[in-house]
Amino acid sequence: MPRRIVVVGGGAVGCSIAWHLAARRLGEVTLLERDRLGSGTTWHSAGNLIWRPGGSHDAMVLYAFDAIERVARETGQETGWTWTGRLFLAHGADAIAGLETYQRQAADRDIASRMLTGAEAATMHPLLDGGAIAAAWFNPLAGRVNPADLVAAYARAARNAGAAIREQCGVIGIRTRA
Repeated sequence: MPRRIVVVGGGAVGCSIAWHLAARRLGEVTLLERDRLGSGTTWHSAGNLIWRPGGSHDAMVLYAFDAIERVARETGQETGWTWTGRLFLAHGADAIAGLETYQRQAADRDIASRMLTGAEAATMHPLLDGGAIAAAWFNPLAGRVNPADLVAAYARAARNAGAAIREQCGVIGIRTRA
């Protein structure tokens, strides 16, 4: 008898988990959503995704960039992904030192980030007063996704991989069997 796997919650994370499990053929995958897909916390998410060096955050975000591109390619469903880059601003020496550490770590990974003067940063952001900051770090590995589109893409990919998705199906308890 194949493993029966239930994923509770049909937001971006739940739909992604259902897709990943079904794509790996780890068992019979069913996703349960109490309302409609994406109707929980996903619907009001800003959809920002930003890489910063350090710890487990590093690999997880780099993987997410790849997964978003892959799910769009495999399903033909747009995710609304837009590369935006991100400016990190510094006002004093300690903050600048922290950004310089980020820059060294990014350079070690061959990421095309760079340190900027306040004036250079202001050319990248029209609302920024370059004289109000001491320095900035530009990180190209940042962007935003449309959360509703991302949920639709993950759900389509999960269904394509064989997962079942049930909406309007609240979970009131969990019982496991060995």
